[in-house]
Amino acid sequence: VEVLGEAGTGVNNAELFINNSPVQIGITDNEGLFTGDVGLKKGSYTITARKDGEKVSKSFIVTDYEPQSVSLAFNSIVANAVQWLVSNQGSNGEIGSHAVWGNSFTLMALSLSEENEGTKQSAMDYLLANQKEDTGFSYPGFDSDILHTALSTIALLVNGQTIEDFAKGSVTSIDYLLDGQEDDGGFSGWNTSDSDTTSWASLALLSVGGPLPTKNGLSPTDFLLSVQNEDGGFPYGAGQDSGLDYTAEAIMTFAAASYPKEGSADDALSFIVNEKDNAGCLSNAYTTALGAMALEAYGGDSAELLECLEQMQLPDNGFGRDGENSNAVDTALAVIALSGKTLPLIVVEQGGDGDAIQVESIVQFNVSITNNGKVPANDVHISLEGIPQDWILVGQSNLELGEIRSGQTKEAEIFVEMNGAGVYSIKAIVSAVGVLGDVYSNTLSLDIASADLSVNIERD
Repeated sequence: VEVLGEAGTGVNNAELFINNSPVQIGITDNEGLFTGDVGLKKGSYTITARKDGEKVSKSFIVTDYEPQSVSLAFNSIVANAVQWLVSNQGSNGEIGSHAVWGNSFTLMALSLSEENEGTKQSAMDYLLANQKEDTGFSYPGFDSDILHTALSTIALLVNGQTIEDFAKGSVTSIDYLLDGQEDDGGFSGWNTSDSDTTSWASLALLSVGGPLPTKNGLSPTDFLLSVQNEDGGFPYGAGQDSGLDYTAEAIMTFAAASYPKEGSADDALSFIVNEKDNAGCLSNAYTTALGAMALEAYGGDSAELLECLEQMQLPDNGFGRDGENSNAVDTALAVIALSGKTLPLIVVEQGGDGDAIQVESIVQFNVSITNNGKVPANDVHISLEGIPQDWILVGQSNLELGEIRSGQTKEAEIFVEMNGAGVYSIKAIVSAVGVLGDVYSNTLSLDIASADLSVNIERD
C-alpha cells in the first residue's frame, strides 16, 4: 500500500484499514509504504488510510491470489467541496439556491463529518421551517409533496434526528409518506406514480427500517419493475426514455431493499456502465455521482466514475451539471460519491430510541462462551445466524477457539459489515466436538454499534 500527500510525497504513520473494520492492518513507513500479509477472498474491498483526522479511501477488486498493490492520495477535493457548501449558506439557513431540495442533499453530505455543526443546525432549521402541519415538507410557499418530504426525512435522520423529533402530535413524516402511496404501489409527484418519487420515498421508508409498504398487494419495487425499459434503464414515467439519474435511484432502492442483483438490478447496472463515454465518464457531475453511488450499492467498481468526477470539480471547488456553475445538489452528491458512500446513509428502527446503524458500517459482536458441562468442548467454532454469512469479516474475527475446558470461559470478537438496510435478529451458534448438537446464544435486535452475546454449554 502506498499513501501519498498532495505534493506526491509519501505520508508516514498513516493507519490502514480494510472495509471500515476497526482492526488496523498496518501503518505506513517514512516513505508512505506498507507491505504486509492480509488474506482476502476474491471480491470488492475498500482500503482507508487515516492520519491527523483526515482519511482517504479507495476501492479495489481481488480477482486472483496474486499480491495486490494499492495507491492512495490525500487530496482536498472533498474538503474543498464541503467548504463550498458551507460558504454558500444564506442567513436563513438555505444552502445554494435549490431550497429544500438542495438543503436535503447538503445535509446528507455534511452528515459524513462531525464538523460544521452550526451549518448543519441552520440547514435543518430551514427544512423544519418548510414543514407543514400534515408533517409533509414542501418547496417554500407550496403544499406538501412526497418528494420533498422523503428527502427532508432522510436528511434529518442522518443528522441525528429521530422520526418522532419532527412529528406533529402522533403523526410522523413517515405516516405522510405511507398515506401517499398510489394504487400501483408507487409514489407520485403529479397524481401518477413515477420512478423518481417512488425511489426517494422508498429510500426514506427504508431509512427507518422498512419494510416497504404494499397497496393492493403491490410494493414500490413492483412499480419500479413495471416501468423498467428493455435497455435495463428506468424512465421518469412509464413509456418514457431511460434516464441515468432515475436508473441510479432505482438501483439504490433495490439494493437497500435487499433485492437480488441478478436480473433486473443487474440489467440496470449494465445500463449505467453502457452509458459511459470513451473516457469512462458519464454525461455530467450529477449523473456521474449518482452512477458511482449506484455501482457502490451492489459492491461494483466505481473507481473509473470517481476519477471522472474528480476532474469535474469547478474552479470554485463546487460541482455543477452544466460544467460551468456550481450548485448545492450536484456538489453534495459529489461529496457523498467521492466519500465512497451510497444511499441510504443510515437505517433507524422506527419507534426506537434513535440509535442508528449505517449501511456498510462494521458491527462488533463480543461473544462470551462458557462450558458448564462436565467434559471439554474441542474444536469450538462460532457462527452467527440472522445475517448473510458473507457479511462476516472472517479475517478480522476469531471464529475458532480450540478447546474450552469444563468451567472455562472464552471470549470471541466477530466483526460484521452490515451491507443491507433493515432490522436484523442475530444470535451466535456454537458447535464443538464433544457437544451433541449446536448451542445457541440469546437473540439481539441489531440497533447498536457493539453487541454482546452469551453462550452456555451445558451438555454432559
